[in-house]
Amino acid sequence: NLPPFSTLLTIKISSSDCEKCYEEAKIIYNDLINNNTNSIIYKPVENYPFNSNNIFSFIINIQAIDDKVIERIKYIYPTYQNNKDISIDITRN
Repeated sequence: NLPPFSTLLTIKISSSDCEKCYEEAKIIYNDLINNNTNSIIYKPVENYPFNSNNIFSFIINIQAIDDKVIERIKYIYPTYQNNKDISIDITRN
């Protein structure tokens, strides 16, 4: 299940409010878990450095084995594009 048979993704959730940031990370995690079949989705953890210029961040690591989780991320991402309190960044590792 490692690359090239899967895709490694990281979702970074950032906010100036630590508690709100963690709550949004849990919401995204639960949404991905509930709509997932084969991919491995790890629970949100603090990003390093956790607090940079009063911006807190958590990451969710994903080992996408099928396209279902990637399609779900594409569905979730636009809801955070214009959000002033929470921002997300998705990277492919």
